[in-house]
Parts: sequence; structure tokens; C-alpha cells
Amino acid sequence: GAPQHQAASDGRLAGYDRIILLHMPMVCSRSVRAVLCHCRFQTALKKHSIDSVRTVRSSRSRSRGCSEAACQPRTEPRKLGSYVVSDLNIRNLGSDARHALRRDLWEHGLLVLKTGSVMTASELETFARDTFGNEVLPIQAPRDSKIPDELYSPFVALMGNPKGLEQLRPSNSEARVGTQIWHVDKQPLPKQGPPEDKPYVAMMHVIQNAFPGHATSFLDMRTAQENLTSSRQAWWLAQSMWHLDPFGANRDKCLRALHPLVHHHVFTGKLSLHVGPSRERSILQGMEKDTQEMQEANWCYLVDEAASVGDVYHHVWEHGDLVIWDNSQLLHRSNPYDKSEHLRKALRVGVICAEE
Repeated sequence: GAPQHQAASDGRLAGYDRIILLHMPMVCSRSVRAVLCHCRFQTALKKHSIDSVRTVRSSRSRSRGCSEAACQPRTEPRKLGSYVVSDLNIRNLGSDARHALRRDLWEHGLLVLKTGSVMTASELETFARDTFGNEVLPIQAPRDSKIPDELYSPFVALMGNPKGLEQLRPSNSEARVGTQIWHVDKQPLPKQGPPEDKPYVAMMHVIQNAFPGHATSFLDMRTAQENLTSSRQAWWLAQSMWHLDPFGANRDKCLRALHPLVHHHVFTGKLSLHVGPSRERSILQGMEKDTQEMQEANWCYLVDEAASVGDVYHHVWEHGDLVIWDNSQLLHRSNPYDKSEHLRKALRVGVICAEE
């Protein structure tokens, strides 16, 4: 919905004893390379590689970010979305296995766990605490009496339209609103200065997908930073963004903190572009006095640039999938579906992790 503006030369607007791991690292050529590994958690997932090639059941594409142009699949493999763990009983993991999951999440940005079964909300909360620590963020809403016990936890959000089909007013199916726009998950506002050295981990577990093929999209801000030209890398490195409190009701009066546009990951040292919470809650330093329309349009311009060079992965949900991602490395967005025709139930939990 943001209007088009001419870009100025400075880049502003003139506006993660039994598991099968499929690990497809980034490659520069178009050939598909994969390593199929059989691992034992009791030996801290010591990998024994054998030659194998498999197809990752996912689609990847480049997208134009907030311009919302149609995404076209591409054939070359990328890191994001290619790290898949199958036949994993997450209810019975040892400390070595949990450490391995964390390590791989920091390296890959996103893990797809094929659990093969549906978890309750309390089971998902327990997994999050046991794997990433006890800084699990509570849900900022009272319990709905119509929600069954297996789908309720005060720390797990219930997503979609779990109470049934909704009669909605006619809408533009191409228009994106709310969480359908690129964003990071809501978290307490970090203190002024560099972000705290605690990655914010989110995970989603779909109980019922809206329809076969419905997906959630992820944008890799680490590959985006790596693929920028040297001059654009220098520009991003020199900029800062105001992060507005995502829980504050008044945009103009809510708390805010200034953070660099380029983030150094505390556990890997890798750089990622870091554009702030969302279109509405991010203001580039130097644009404080501009209109909100201009501020949001500029944010979209920066996300467009990141999406044009970064890896975009569309995860098509299957029964029992648990997707875990590191918000300090990725943006994500839901994809539209007709809530008057399709029912979707999903569980989401967020935890601030201080453990490597």
C-alpha cells in the first residue's frame, strides 16, 4: 500500500540414537549438493557423511519485498529452508541434542523439524523452555473460553481461525495486511545501543493447515547482507534505525531505541541486516520529522533491497511440522487465505535465548 518514491543516491527515499539430517549448504553453482547424515545425540551429533542427493520439499524464490510482486521459484539451492530434521521425537531429547539444535539454528537461521505428530500447546512450551531457556514471552491476551485445553498455554499463541470459519467482508486477495507483511515477532524493546546478546527464537507448529500448499515465507537477512555490493554494505553499516515499542499503543509517544542497521550475531559473529520490528514500528535515523507515510515507504524500500539480494524461502506446511527461526537473522510473513472457506490452526511460541 505504500506509494512509489524516487530513491535518493544515499539509499534513503527522496523520499535448525535416531535422526536423519538433510543438510544442503549454500553453493555457488546450480548443481544440487547434499549430505545425508546419520547421527547419535549421545555423541553430540557427531556427523558421519555419505554421498546422497535428495530433493528438499520446499520452494525458494526471489521476491520484491513490500512491493508484493509474484514470487518465482528458482532452481539453485540455498541455505535457508534446506536444513531438515526427520523422525525426531522432540519430547525425549538430551542436553547434547538440544545444544546441537541451538548450534544449528544459529548457523542456518531456520530449522524444519518433521516430528510426524501434533503437539499440545503445553508440550510446545516445554520444548521451548528445555531447549532455549526460560525467557519465554507470555501472551498479551486473556484466555478464550472456547479454546480447548490442548490448544491453550499462557505462553503459546494460537494462530489462524481456530474457532471456525469467519464471515468476512469482501477484500482484495492481493493486498497484504498485518502479519502478511514482512516483520519480526513482537518482543520487548531492547535497551538503547546494540541489541542485547540474546537472540529471539520463534517457533510455529501447524495443527491444521488452511489448504494443501499454504505456506509461510521467510527472508534471510544474512544472505542479503552478504550479497549487497560493497558500496551498499558500507551504506547499511553506517545507518541506524529507531525501533518503536511493538506493544505501545501510541506510535508517537511509545518508547523507542536506536539500533544499527547491521547486526553482529552473538554466537556466530555473522552480519545480518536489521531493519526493526515492522513497517509501522521502524523509523530510519534522520527521518524522524518526515510523515509516517514517508517513513513506512522508506522502510519498504530497504526491505525491497534486502529481498532482491537475500534468500526467500516459502515453507509449505505438512502434518507435524515444527519450524524454528532466529528473528535476529530473518524476516517472515504469513500468506493470505480465505478465512470464510479455510480453517487454520497453529501454535507459536517465542523465547529469548542466552545459551549458545
